[in-house]
Amino acid sequence: MLLTVVSQPVGGGTVALEPAYSDNLYDPDEPPVTMTAQPSAGYVFAEWTGDVAGIPDVTDNVVSVAMTQDKTITANFVESWVRYTVTAAAEPFAGGWVRVSPVQDNYSVNQVVSFSAVATPGYAFDHWAGDMAGTSSPVDLRLNGNKSVTAVFYPVLSAGVETAGTGTVEADPPATSGGYPSGTAVSLTAQPAVGYLFDRWTGDVGGLADPGQAALSLVVTSPRTLTARFALAPRYAVVLFPQEQAGGSVSFEPVQPAGGYLAGETVKVYALAADGYAFSRWTGDVSGTDPILQLSVSQGLAVGAVFDPTVTVEGDPAEGGEVEITAPQASGGYVAGSEVTIEARPAQGYEFTGWSGDASGEDNPVTVVVDSPKTVTAVFAKQFVVPWWAIAVAAGLALLVLVGAPLEVMLTRRSEGR
Repeated sequence: MLLTVVSQPVGGGTVALEPAYSDNLYDPDEPPVTMTAQPSAGYVFAEWTGDVAGIPDVTDNVVSVAMTQDKTITANFVESWVRYTVTAAAEPFAGGWVRVSPVQDNYSVNQVVSFSAVATPGYAFDHWAGDMAGTSSPVDLRLNGNKSVTAVFYPVLSAGVETAGTGTVEADPPATSGGYPSGTAVSLTAQPAVGYLFDRWTGDVGGLADPGQAALSLVVTSPRTLTARFALAPRYAVVLFPQEQAGGSVSFEPVQPAGGYLAGETVKVYALAADGYAFSRWTGDVSGTDPILQLSVSQGLAVGAVFDPTVTVEGDPAEGGEVEITAPQASGGYVAGSEVTIEARPAQGYEFTGWSGDASGEDNPVTVVVDSPKTVTAVFAKQFVVPWWAIAVAAGLALLVLVGAPLEVMLTRRSEGR
Protein backbone atom coordinates (compact mmCIF):
# COMPACT_ATOMS: atom_id res chain seq x y z
CA MET A 1 0.00 0.00 0.00
CA LEU A 2 1.26 3.49 -0.92
CA LEU A 3 1.54 6.16 1.78
CA THR A 4 1.80 9.71 0.41
CA VAL A 5 2.69 12.39 2.95
CA VAL A 6 2.90 16.09 2.14
CA SER A 7 3.63 19.23 4.19
CA GLN A 8 1.46 22.32 4.00
CA PRO A 9 3.01 24.83 3.44
CA VAL A 10 6.03 23.09 1.91
CA GLY A 11 8.52 25.03 4.04
CA GLY A 12 6.46 24.75 7.18
CA GLY A 13 8.03 21.51 8.36
CA THR A 14 8.84 17.91 7.57
CA VAL A 15 7.41 14.47 8.36
CA ALA A 16 9.53 11.50 9.45
CA LEU A 17 8.22 7.95 8.90
CA GLU A 18 9.10 4.83 10.90
CA PRO A 19 9.76 2.48 9.27
CA ALA A 20 10.92 4.53 6.31
CA TYR A 21 11.01 2.96 2.81
CA SER A 22 12.29 4.67 -0.32
CA ASP A 23 9.11 3.81 -2.27
CA ASN A 24 6.71 4.43 0.66
CA LEU A 25 5.07 1.06 -0.02
CA TYR A 26 3.86 -0.90 3.01
CA ASP A 27 2.41 -4.36 3.47
CA PRO A 28 -1.04 -4.41 5.14
CA ASP A 29 0.24 -7.08 7.56
CA GLU A 30 3.00 -4.80 8.83
CA PRO A 31 2.61 -2.90 12.13
CA PRO A 32 1.22 0.64 11.81
CA VAL A 33 3.51 3.35 10.44
CA THR A 34 4.58 6.08 12.90
CA MET A 35 4.48 9.64 11.49
CA THR A 36 6.23 12.51 13.29
CA ALA A 37 5.58 16.09 12.20
CA GLN A 38 8.58 18.37 12.80
CA PRO A 39 7.84 22.06 12.28
CA SER A 40 10.47 24.40 10.84
CA ALA A 41 11.65 27.49 12.68
CA GLY A 42 8.81 30.02 12.93
CA TYR A 43 6.11 27.39 12.45
CA VAL A 44 4.03 25.14 14.67
CA PHE A 45 2.19 21.96 13.83
CA ALA A 46 -1.57 22.39 13.49
CA GLU A 47 -3.18 19.08 12.44
CA TRP A 48 -3.25 16.08 10.12
CA THR A 49 -5.75 16.07 7.25
CA GLY A 50 -6.59 13.66 4.44
CA ASP A 51 -7.00 9.94 5.03
CA VAL A 52 -6.91 10.35 8.79
CA ALA A 53 -9.65 7.88 9.71
CA GLY A 54 -8.45 5.84 12.66
CA ILE A 55 -6.22 8.61 14.06
CA PRO A 56 -7.60 9.40 17.55
CA ASP A 57 -6.16 12.93 17.80
CA VAL A 58 -5.25 14.68 14.54
CA THR A 59 -3.61 17.54 16.51
CA ASP A 60 -0.95 15.21 17.95
CA ASN A 61 2.29 15.63 16.00
CA VAL A 62 3.16 11.92 16.50
CA VAL A 63 0.54 9.43 15.26
CA SER A 64 0.29 5.85 13.98
CA VAL A 65 -1.39 4.85 10.71
CA ALA A 66 -2.50 1.32 9.75
CA MET A 67 -1.79 0.78 6.02
CA THR A 68 -4.85 -1.22 4.99
CA GLN A 69 -5.16 0.82 1.78
CA ASP A 70 -3.38 3.58 -0.14
CA LYS A 71 -3.42 6.80 1.85
CA THR A 72 -2.59 10.47 1.34
CA ILE A 73 -2.08 12.49 4.50
CA THR A 74 -1.14 16.14 4.90
CA ALA A 75 0.78 17.65 7.82
CA ASN A 76 -0.49 21.20 8.27
CA PHE A 77 1.81 23.82 9.78
CA VAL A 78 0.97 27.42 10.63
CA GLU A 79 3.34 30.33 10.97
CA SER A 80 3.93 31.58 14.52
CA TRP A 81 5.25 34.96 15.56
CA VAL A 82 6.11 33.81 19.06
CA ARG A 83 9.71 34.64 20.04
CA TYR A 84 11.86 33.07 22.75
CA THR A 85 14.97 34.16 24.59
CA VAL A 86 18.05 32.12 25.42
CA THR A 87 20.29 32.71 28.44
CA ALA A 88 23.63 30.93 28.72
CA ALA A 89 26.00 30.99 31.70
CA ALA A 90 29.08 29.22 33.11
CA GLU A 91 29.49 27.80 36.62
CA PRO A 92 31.84 28.86 38.05
CA PHE A 93 32.25 32.06 36.09
CA ALA A 94 36.02 31.52 35.83
CA GLY A 95 35.54 27.99 34.51
CA GLY A 96 34.65 28.92 30.93
CA TRP A 97 31.85 30.21 28.75
CA VAL A 98 29.09 29.00 26.41
CA ARG A 99 29.16 29.59 22.66
CA VAL A 100 25.59 30.00 21.24
CA SER A 101 24.91 29.63 17.53
CA PRO A 102 23.26 31.49 15.94
CA VAL A 103 23.61 34.58 18.09
CA GLN A 104 20.29 36.46 18.14
CA ASP A 105 18.35 38.69 20.51
CA ASN A 106 15.44 36.28 20.34
CA TYR A 107 14.52 33.11 18.49
CA SER A 108 11.56 31.68 16.59
CA VAL A 109 9.50 28.81 17.92
CA ASN A 110 11.06 25.44 16.97
CA GLN A 111 14.29 27.10 15.95
CA VAL A 112 17.33 24.88 16.55
CA VAL A 113 20.07 26.54 18.60
CA SER A 114 23.54 25.02 19.14
CA PHE A 115 25.34 25.29 22.50
CA SER A 116 29.07 24.60 23.00
CA ALA A 117 30.85 24.58 26.37
CA VAL A 118 34.32 26.16 26.19
CA ALA A 119 36.54 25.60 29.24
CA THR A 120 39.23 28.06 30.30
CA PRO A 121 42.72 26.68 31.11
CA GLY A 122 42.67 24.76 34.39
CA TYR A 123 39.01 23.73 34.08
CA ALA A 124 37.14 20.93 32.31
CA PHE A 125 33.53 20.85 31.13
CA ASP A 126 31.51 18.31 33.10
CA HIS A 127 27.77 18.66 32.40
CA TRP A 128 24.83 20.88 31.46
CA ALA A 129 22.36 22.24 33.98
CA GLY A 130 19.19 24.30 33.79
CA ASP A 131 16.96 23.61 30.77
CA MET A 132 19.46 21.16 29.28
CA ALA A 133 21.07 17.96 30.58
CA GLY A 134 23.85 15.65 29.51
CA THR A 135 27.60 15.81 29.09
CA SER A 136 27.94 16.22 25.31
CA SER A 137 29.22 19.39 23.73
CA PRO A 138 28.19 20.85 21.36
CA VAL A 139 24.50 19.99 21.63
CA ASP A 140 21.44 21.21 19.68
CA LEU A 141 18.24 22.35 21.34
CA ARG A 142 14.90 22.94 19.55
CA LEU A 143 13.19 25.86 21.22
CA ASN A 144 9.68 25.49 22.53
CA GLY A 145 9.99 28.21 25.17
CA ASN A 146 12.46 30.52 26.86
CA LYS A 147 15.60 28.60 27.80
CA SER A 148 18.26 29.07 30.45
CA VAL A 149 21.33 26.87 29.96
CA THR A 150 24.32 26.53 32.31
CA ALA A 151 27.62 24.83 31.54
CA VAL A 152 29.17 23.39 34.70
CA PHE A 153 32.97 23.28 34.79
CA TYR A 154 35.19 21.49 37.31
CA PRO A 155 38.67 22.62 38.37
CA VAL A 156 41.38 20.30 37.05
CA LEU A 157 43.90 18.63 39.34
CA SER A 158 46.77 17.80 37.01
CA ALA A 159 49.19 15.31 38.59
CA GLY A 160 51.96 13.72 36.57
CA VAL A 161 55.60 12.72 36.61
CA GLU A 162 58.57 14.84 35.66
CA THR A 163 60.24 12.13 33.56
CA ALA A 164 58.37 9.29 31.89
CA GLY A 165 59.29 5.84 33.12
CA THR A 166 60.53 6.97 36.52
CA GLY A 167 57.26 6.32 38.33
CA THR A 168 53.51 6.82 38.36
CA VAL A 169 50.94 8.96 40.17
CA GLU A 170 47.59 7.60 41.32
CA ALA A 171 44.61 9.71 42.36
CA ASP A 172 41.81 8.57 44.67
CA PRO A 173 39.10 9.18 43.65
CA PRO A 174 40.10 9.37 39.97
CA ALA A 175 38.77 12.33 37.96
CA THR A 176 35.97 11.09 35.69
CA SER A 177 35.96 14.01 33.23
CA GLY A 178 39.32 15.60 33.87
CA GLY A 179 38.18 17.67 36.82
CA TYR A 180 36.70 17.43 40.32
CA PRO A 181 33.70 19.14 41.87
CA SER A 182 34.97 22.04 43.96
CA GLY A 183 35.58 20.92 47.54
CA THR A 184 36.47 17.31 46.66
CA ALA A 185 39.08 15.67 48.94
CA VAL A 186 41.66 13.83 46.83
CA SER A 187 44.58 11.58 47.78
CA LEU A 188 47.63 11.49 45.51
CA THR A 189 50.27 8.76 45.73
CA ALA A 190 53.59 8.89 43.87
CA GLN A 191 54.87 5.37 43.21
CA PRO A 192 58.47 5.11 41.98
CA ALA A 193 59.45 2.60 39.31
CA VAL A 194 62.11 -0.02 40.02
CA GLY A 195 65.46 1.72 40.29
CA TYR A 196 64.03 5.08 41.39
CA LEU A 197 63.07 6.81 44.61
CA PHE A 198 60.47 9.53 45.17
CA ASP A 199 62.15 12.92 45.59
CA ARG A 200 59.45 15.59 46.00
CA TRP A 201 56.40 17.28 44.51
CA THR A 202 56.86 20.39 42.40
CA GLY A 203 54.40 22.87 40.85
CA ASP A 204 51.48 24.32 42.81
CA VAL A 205 52.72 23.06 46.17
CA GLY A 206 51.37 26.01 48.18
CA GLY A 207 49.28 24.82 51.10
CA LEU A 208 50.69 21.30 51.07
CA ALA A 209 51.79 20.03 54.47
CA ASP A 210 54.96 18.35 53.17
CA PRO A 211 55.86 18.26 49.45
CA GLY A 212 58.51 15.70 50.34
CA GLN A 213 55.90 13.05 51.20
CA ALA A 214 54.93 10.63 48.41
CA ALA A 215 51.32 10.45 49.68
CA LEU A 216 49.35 13.70 49.70
CA SER A 217 45.84 14.66 50.79
CA LEU A 218 44.33 17.89 49.49
CA VAL A 219 40.98 19.56 48.78
CA VAL A 220 40.37 20.72 45.21
CA THR A 221 39.01 24.26 45.21
CA SER A 222 40.79 25.64 42.13
CA PRO A 223 43.02 24.39 39.31
CA ARG A 224 46.26 22.86 40.55
CA THR A 225 49.22 21.27 38.77
CA LEU A 226 51.53 18.94 40.68
CA THR A 227 54.51 17.04 39.34
CA ALA A 228 56.15 14.08 41.05
CA ARG A 229 59.92 14.11 40.77
CA PHE A 230 61.79 10.82 41.10
CA ALA A 231 65.53 10.33 41.48
CA LEU A 232 67.70 7.42 40.44
CA ALA A 233 67.95 5.04 43.37
CA PRO A 234 71.40 4.27 44.78
CA ARG A 235 72.63 0.70 45.17
CA TYR A 236 73.57 -0.92 48.45
CA ALA A 237 75.60 -4.06 49.08
CA VAL A 238 74.60 -6.84 51.45
CA VAL A 239 77.79 -8.47 52.77
CA LEU A 240 78.17 -11.74 54.68
CA PHE A 241 80.25 -12.70 57.70
CA PRO A 242 82.02 -15.80 56.35
CA GLN A 243 83.44 -16.79 59.71
CA GLU A 244 79.92 -17.51 60.93
CA GLN A 245 79.01 -19.85 58.10
CA ALA A 246 81.19 -22.90 58.75
CA GLY A 247 78.10 -24.97 59.37
CA GLY A 248 76.02 -23.87 56.38
CA SER A 249 75.50 -21.38 53.60
CA VAL A 250 73.48 -18.23 52.87
CA SER A 251 71.81 -17.36 49.56
CA PHE A 252 69.94 -14.34 48.20
CA GLU A 253 66.84 -14.12 46.03
CA PRO A 254 67.27 -12.39 43.67
CA VAL A 255 70.99 -12.94 43.35
CA GLN A 256 72.89 -9.81 44.35
CA PRO A 257 74.15 -7.85 41.30
CA ALA A 258 77.75 -6.75 41.13
CA GLY A 259 76.86 -3.20 42.21
CA GLY A 260 74.52 -4.24 45.00
CA TYR A 261 70.76 -3.99 45.31
CA LEU A 262 68.68 -0.96 44.36
CA ALA A 263 67.45 1.10 47.28
CA GLY A 264 64.00 -0.06 48.29
CA GLU A 265 64.41 -3.47 46.67
CA THR A 266 63.01 -6.44 48.59
CA VAL A 267 65.39 -9.37 49.03
CA LYS A 268 64.87 -12.80 50.55
CA VAL A 269 67.82 -14.32 52.45
CA TYR A 270 67.96 -18.08 53.02
CA ALA A 271 70.07 -19.92 55.63
CA LEU A 272 70.85 -23.55 54.67
CA ALA A 273 72.51 -25.72 57.34
CA ALA A 274 75.15 -28.27 56.36
CA ASP A 275 74.98 -31.91 57.51
CA GLY A 276 75.53 -32.09 61.25
CA TYR A 277 74.54 -28.48 61.86
CA ALA A 278 71.33 -26.57 62.59
CA PHE A 279 70.57 -22.92 61.85
CA SER A 280 70.49 -20.96 65.09
CA ARG A 281 70.06 -17.21 64.47
CA TRP A 282 70.89 -14.18 62.34
CA THR A 283 73.55 -11.68 63.40
CA GLY A 284 74.95 -8.41 62.12
CA ASP A 285 72.41 -5.82 61.00
CA VAL A 286 69.58 -8.36 61.17
CA SER A 287 68.14 -10.61 63.82
CA GLY A 288 65.71 -13.45 64.30
CA THR A 289 65.60 -17.25 64.21
CA ASP A 290 63.58 -17.86 61.05
CA PRO A 291 65.87 -19.34 58.37
CA ILE A 292 64.08 -17.26 55.70
CA LEU A 293 64.61 -13.53 56.11
CA GLN A 294 62.96 -10.77 54.05
CA LEU A 295 64.86 -7.50 53.78
CA SER A 296 64.00 -4.11 52.35
CA VAL A 297 67.36 -2.76 51.30
CA SER A 298 67.63 0.92 52.20
CA GLN A 299 71.30 0.96 53.21
CA GLY A 300 74.38 -1.23 53.19
CA LEU A 301 73.86 -4.31 55.37
CA ALA A 302 76.09 -6.92 56.99
CA VAL A 303 74.42 -10.28 57.52
CA GLY A 304 75.70 -13.24 59.52
CA ALA A 305 74.14 -16.66 59.95
CA VAL A 306 75.06 -18.77 62.98
CA PHE A 307 74.91 -22.56 62.60
CA ASP A 308 75.31 -24.75 65.70
CA PRO A 309 76.68 -28.31 65.69
CA THR A 310 74.14 -31.02 66.43
CA VAL A 311 74.37 -34.16 68.57
CA THR A 312 72.83 -37.35 67.22
CA VAL A 313 72.19 -40.21 69.64
CA GLU A 314 71.07 -43.75 68.88
CA GLY A 315 70.96 -47.21 70.35
CA ASP A 316 72.60 -50.35 68.94
CA PRO A 317 70.44 -52.28 68.50
CA ALA A 318 67.62 -49.75 68.32
CA GLU A 319 65.27 -51.95 70.35
CA GLY A 320 67.91 -52.33 73.06
CA GLY A 321 66.93 -49.15 74.82
CA GLU A 322 66.63 -45.38 74.77
CA VAL A 323 69.33 -42.74 74.62
CA GLU A 324 68.51 -39.31 75.99
CA ILE A 325 70.26 -35.94 76.09
CA THR A 326 69.48 -34.22 79.34
CA ALA A 327 69.77 -30.68 77.86
CA PRO A 328 68.17 -30.77 74.36
CA GLN A 329 68.25 -27.56 72.28
CA ALA A 330 65.12 -26.18 70.63
CA SER A 331 67.02 -25.38 67.43
CA GLY A 332 68.56 -28.83 67.29
CA GLY A 333 72.08 -27.48 67.70
CA TYR A 334 74.38 -26.47 70.53
CA VAL A 335 76.65 -23.51 71.03
CA ALA A 336 80.12 -24.71 70.09
CA GLY A 337 82.06 -25.74 73.22
CA SER A 338 79.04 -26.53 75.34
CA GLU A 339 78.79 -29.81 77.27
CA VAL A 340 75.88 -32.25 77.13
CA THR A 341 75.04 -35.26 79.26
CA ILE A 342 73.94 -38.43 77.50
CA GLU A 343 72.30 -41.30 79.31
CA ALA A 344 71.56 -44.82 78.09
CA ARG A 345 68.42 -46.53 79.37
CA PRO A 346 68.35 -50.20 78.40
CA ALA A 347 65.07 -51.89 77.62
CA GLN A 348 63.89 -54.97 79.54
CA GLY A 349 66.07 -57.93 78.63
CA TYR A 350 69.01 -55.80 77.60
CA GLU A 351 71.97 -54.32 79.38
CA PHE A 352 74.14 -51.32 78.54
CA THR A 353 77.69 -52.40 77.65
CA GLY A 354 79.39 -49.17 76.56
CA TRP A 355 79.59 -46.24 74.14
CA SER A 356 80.78 -45.99 70.56
CA GLY A 357 81.11 -43.19 68.01
CA ASP A 358 82.06 -39.85 69.54
CA ALA A 359 81.98 -41.27 73.09
CA SER A 360 83.73 -44.23 74.69
CA GLY A 361 83.88 -46.18 77.90
CA GLU A 362 81.15 -47.60 80.06
CA ASP A 363 80.28 -44.60 82.20
CA ASN A 364 76.56 -43.97 82.14
CA PRO A 365 75.68 -41.17 81.84
CA VAL A 366 78.57 -39.74 79.85
CA THR A 367 79.54 -36.08 79.24
CA VAL A 368 80.38 -34.92 75.69
CA VAL A 369 81.92 -31.59 74.63
CA VAL A 370 80.11 -30.32 71.50
CA ASP A 371 82.91 -28.68 69.52
CA SER A 372 81.71 -30.21 66.23
CA PRO A 373 78.83 -32.41 65.10
CA LYS A 374 78.69 -35.51 67.30
CA THR A 375 77.19 -38.95 66.86
CA VAL A 376 77.03 -41.09 69.98
CA THR A 377 75.83 -44.70 70.07
CA ALA A 378 74.85 -46.64 73.17
CA VAL A 379 75.65 -50.33 72.76
CA PHE A 380 73.17 -52.72 74.31
CA ALA A 381 73.56 -56.49 74.79
CA LYS A 382 70.79 -58.99 75.26
CA GLN A 383 70.83 -60.56 78.72
CA PHE A 384 70.94 -64.42 79.04
CA VAL A 385 67.81 -65.63 80.82
CA VAL A 386 67.54 -69.30 82.03
CA PRO A 387 64.09 -70.75 81.26
CA TRP A 388 61.99 -71.72 84.27
CA TRP A 389 61.76 -75.33 83.26
CA ALA A 390 65.59 -75.57 83.12
CA ILE A 391 65.74 -74.23 86.65
CA ALA A 392 63.15 -76.79 87.74
CA VAL A 393 65.08 -79.66 86.17
CA ALA A 394 68.34 -78.53 87.75
CA ALA A 395 66.69 -78.25 91.13
CA GLY A 396 65.28 -81.76 90.78
CA LEU A 397 68.63 -83.20 89.89
CA ALA A 398 70.28 -81.48 92.80
CA LEU A 399 67.63 -82.87 95.12
CA LEU A 400 68.21 -86.35 93.82
CA VAL A 401 71.89 -85.99 94.40
CA LEU A 402 71.38 -84.81 97.95
CA VAL A 403 68.89 -87.52 98.80
CA GLY A 404 70.66 -90.29 96.88
CA ALA A 405 74.06 -90.08 98.66
CA PRO A 406 72.81 -90.91 102.21
CA LEU A 407 70.63 -93.70 100.85
CA GLU A 408 73.64 -95.31 99.18
CA VAL A 409 75.64 -95.20 102.43
CA MET A 410 72.80 -96.77 104.37
CA LEU A 411 72.46 -99.60 101.88
CA THR A 412 76.18 -100.20 101.89
CA ARG A 413 76.23 -100.53 105.68
CA ARG A 414 73.36 -102.95 105.71
CA SER A 415 75.10 -105.05 103.16
CA GLU A 416 78.26 -105.21 105.18
CA GLY A 417 76.39 -106.22 108.37
CA ARG A 418 75.15 -109.28 106.78
